[in-house]
Amino acid sequence: MRYDLEARSFHDKIRLLLFKAMGVKRRNTEQHRADNLSYRRKWREDHPHGCHIHGCIQPLLRGKFCEKHTIMRRSRKVEVLTHYGKNKCLQCCWDGCTVIDLDMLSIDHVNNDGAEDRRKGRVGTSLYNYLLSHDYPEGFQTLCFNHQMKKEITRKREESV
Repeated sequence: MRYDLEARSFHDKIRLLLFKAMGVKRRNTEQHRADNLSYRRKWREDHPHGCHIHGCIQPLLRGKFCEKHTIMRRSRKVEVLTHYGKNKCLQCCWDGCTVIDLDMLSIDHVNNDGAEDRRKGRVGTSLYNYLLSHDYPEGFQTLCFNHQMKKEITRKREESV
């Protein structure tokens, strides 16, 4: 086992030195992932009517999440869309658009590079979590679905000319 002492913090270095002294071995990452996946699948089979967040056995509100986790996911979406909205408000950024309905708003990649995020699995809630955890990086805006479609049609029309 290799102990990397070029760790990020002092506490990481201490933890690695303690692990080395105690003879603790790191798990095989691939095996750990496979074991974890099979455990979660079995847990889901044993708890079919519970929330899909691991360890939560609350009854489902709608879809696959309990009320608590539905509210948490919705509040993250509101927070991100508000940050990227027009004037930091929950609103479409398109000039003249007044759509404020949360169900009609979504995140748009300003530079049309959303495929890269989708390849990395950043869609829906995972994209909102990524944006929150990375302090709202540049290159995103809030658009309504109508203007998302209009932007895409305009882009394809310009490409074909």
